[in-house]
Amino acid sequence: MSPRRCLTLLGLFAIVCLGCRPDEGPRPSRGRLFEVAEVVGTVTDSSAEVFLQTDADMTPGFSFKMGYDTFPHPQDRSYPLETPVQSGKGPGQKIVFSIPDGLNPDMQYFYRVAYRRSSGDAWVWRPEGSFHTQRDPGSPFRFCVIADFHDSTPPADPWVVRIAENVAADQPDFVVSLGDMIPVSNQGSGDPPNCGLTYLAYVGFGDQAASWAYSHVLSKIFNTFSHSSMLVWVNGNHEGLAGYLTRCAEYGWTLNERKKYLPLLNHAEPNGFFGDLVWGDVHIIWLDPLAFATYDPYMLNRPEGYILGEVQRAWLEETLAGSSSRWKLIFAHTLFGGGGPNFDCLPGRAYARGNANYVDVPGTDQIHIQSLMEEYGVNAYFYGHDHMYSVSEYGKSGVRYVLVGSGVESEWTECLEDRYAPWEVILEERGHLRVDVNTDSLVIHYIRAGFNETNGQILATHEIVPVP
Repeated sequence: MSPRRCLTLLGLFAIVCLGCRPDEGPRPSRGRLFEVAEVVGTVTDSSAEVFLQTDADMTPGFSFKMGYDTFPHPQDRSYPLETPVQSGKGPGQKIVFSIPDGLNPDMQYFYRVAYRRSSGDAWVWRPEGSFHTQRDPGSPFRFCVIADFHDSTPPADPWVVRIAENVAADQPDFVVSLGDMIPVSNQGSGDPPNCGLTYLAYVGFGDQAASWAYSHVLSKIFNTFSHSSMLVWVNGNHEGLAGYLTRCAEYGWTLNERKKYLPLLNHAEPNGFFGDLVWGDVHIIWLDPLAFATYDPYMLNRPEGYILGEVQRAWLEETLAGSSSRWKLIFAHTLFGGGGPNFDCLPGRAYARGNANYVDVPGTDQIHIQSLMEEYGVNAYFYGHDHMYSVSEYGKSGVRYVLVGSGVESEWTECLEDRYAPWEVILEERGHLRVDVNTDSLVIHYIRAGFNETNGQILATHEIVPVP
C-alpha cells in the first residue's frame, strides 16, 4: 500500500473514532426508528427470510409484521399473506421476518414490513421490497459483484452511492460483495498484531457504540439494493477478521456486529467465512484466504500465508466433488498467494496481488485450488483487491480469473499492466460486474459508474462457455 493511501485510511479511521467515546452507548436520537433498510437473507425454493435492524428510538413496545404477495401493492397495503406479529425489540436489535415454507419456486415476491407503537395504533407500512425464490434449472437470471469500496466516513462517497444505484437498477437476484467495503481494520500492524493500531476505528469503543458505527456505515453501501437482492458477503483483508487477529478483543465485536447486520446464507461454517449457494444452474462458492491465517503474511512478505486451512480445504474438496451444477464459480477477496512481495514497479509489499500468471507461485494454496477447479470443471475464479477490472486465463485450463472492478481508483494499474501481462482486458474505471446466466453461456459485463451520460455504459463484455 502506498504511503498516501495509508495516511488516507488512518485519517478515515480517526474521523470514525471522533464520534465514539467510551461508555457513550447508543448515539443520540435523531428521531429515527430505522436507519438501515431491509436485508434479504436466505431464500430457497419455498422459504425466505428478511432482516431489519432497529435504530435509536426503538422501544420494546413496538410490534412488527411483514406482508407479502406475488405482485406489488403500490397503494393497497393489505397483503393476503403475513408473517406472525412480533415485539419486544430494543435499539440496535435485529428483527427476522421468516417465511418457513409455502412459497412457489422460481417466482418473484413482493413484501412490506409494517410496525406500530402499541396495539391500539394503526400499522405504518415501510417501502416495498422484493425477492425471487430459487430458480429452476435452465432458468436465466442475473447477479452482480462489487468489491473494494473502502468507504467509512459520512456521508457516503458519491462513487459508492452511484455504483450501488447502478447495481439496484440491474435488479439482480443476488449481489456478491467481495470485501473491503469499509476499513474496519488497518491491515499490516505487526505480528503479533498490535490490536490498538489494527482496530483503530474501535479505539475506546464499548460494545454498544461499536454496533452503531459498524452497521450504519455498512447500511450506506447496501441500503440501495439489499431490500430486493439477496446479499452474499465475502470477507476482505480490511474486515478485521483474519485468523491471527482472534487474540484481539475487537475481533469479537467485529464478528458479532457483522453477523447482526448481515444475514448468513446457507454455508458449512458458522461464521460465514466460507460457504456456498446453489441458484438455478449456478453453484456459487466463496472462500476466505485470511480467516485461518496464523500470522500476518503482509507484514512478513510471505504470500504462502494466505491459506485454506484444514477445515476450509476439506470442505472445498467435498463441495466441489458433490456439485452437479452446470456452472461452478469460486469467489474470494484475493488469490491464495499471488505475486509475492516487492515488485520492481510497486514499492512496498505486493500483498497477494496478481492474476492467472501467479497461480503457481511455489508454496501457495492457489496451486491446489487450481487443480481442483480443473478436476471438477470450475468455470471462473472471481476476486477483488487489485481495484481494477480484468479477465485472464491460467494456461489452457479454461478457468478464467475475473478481477471484478472497484469503487476506488487503482494506484498501480500501469504497474500491473506490465507485471501481470497477458490480460484479455484491463480497465481502471470505477464500476461493478453484471453477470447474466444463460443455459449455454455466462455473459459478464463491466458497468461504468459516472456522473454524466456515460454512467451505466458497458465498458467490457466477456463470455464464458462450459468447461468440457
